[in-house]
Amino acid sequence: MSLSLLKPNKIHFLIGENGVGKSLLLGSLSTEITYQHPKASIIVIANTLQNKFPLLRIKNYFRLSSNKIKFAEEAILQAFIAYAKNRENHQIINLLRNTLNYIGFSERIILSFKIKRQVDFKQLIYSMDYIKSIEDGEADKIYAFISSLINKHEGQGNYRGDYIKVEHEIDLVDFIYEYNSEAILTLLEHKYHLKKHKIIYDLNVAISKDTNWLNLNDASSGELALLTTMAHISTYITHNAFILIDEPENSLHPRWQREYVTHLYNMFYQFEPNIILATHSPVIVSGAFEAELAPSIYEVRNAEIYRFHEANTTNVEEILLETFQILTSENRFFSFKVNKIINEYICGKINYAEIEKQINWLKNLSPDKSQIKIIESIPNVIKKIQNKKGESND
Repeated sequence: MSLSLLKPNKIHFLIGENGVGKSLLLGSLSTEITYQHPKASIIVIANTLQNKFPLLRIKNYFRLSSNKIKFAEEAILQAFIAYAKNRENHQIINLLRNTLNYIGFSERIILSFKIKRQVDFKQLIYSMDYIKSIEDGEADKIYAFISSLINKHEGQGNYRGDYIKVEHEIDLVDFIYEYNSEAILTLLEHKYHLKKHKIIYDLNVAISKDTNWLNLNDASSGELALLTTMAHISTYITHNAFILIDEPENSLHPRWQREYVTHLYNMFYQFEPNIILATHSPVIVSGAFEAELAPSIYEVRNAEIYRFHEANTTNVEEILLETFQILTSENRFFSFKVNKIINEYICGKINYAEIEKQINWLKNLSPDKSQIKIIESIPNVIKKIQNKKGESND
């Protein structure tokens, strides 16, 4: 596939059933985009077991491994580290807040870690092998912050064996104004080196839901997938970035699938990103049209674009039915098809055997119990219409 085949829209769907090569196509497209747009951020996310996005060692290419899609804790910490490196970019923290709110969590998190109980931690901090490469005063900030934590927790009797357990609550609303925010960001920015020298360890994040604190491991798979995805994008997005996501529907319940593109757009619209999604979820596609986001639809076969669909809010359900062989809930085309069957029989265009054939076809396509009830009621509706006609003729 060539990038030139994409329409000028900002949102694109590669659709098709499993096994038609959507992931392969999206992977090759990511490579082409990366080399054609060296100044744009290319953010790629795979929600699949096999990640078809290539490993590219290019500074503007940000790949989230499929085995890390539920590593929300790491994604949150990475967002803080990105903010630490660019502390004028408050947008990162704001986007993280919005994501937590959308999923149903509060804007507060707890950052916890353990400090090794040892007398030589000052020497370790100042002798770290990266000390020459960091900015002046960074080591001083780390030492002062850890010292203050030790003094504070010693007074509270928080020593447990050979370590101190630190739990620091962060309110994301006021974090950028918090007294210790600079020290926390500095510590997180250098966490890999601090952990390497065993100064701190067991760094964890807890989140709040309905006034209860919970470990991220206790969140649902859908919550973790959505939080990881949005935190990863928030960390690396820039103006006119490209966001490529493979099978975003995985682990998400129907409401989040239907709202997925709308939420993605609302979160990042100010960056005017180009969004390309490979999906076999008709719910995700129809949700984007319901929100009037005017996406483009490309049907994929054999890892190539089979055809471009001129889709709009009136015909998208018919396209999805043709591609996926499934009716979505509240499908406009479903209503049209039911009325067409009834009208064609009343007008004598089809016989009762054809009605039964089309009823069975529709029932096989629909996963919705309410739709199946409507389908099964077609013969009764026809009978009532015919009875009324007979009464009016008498």
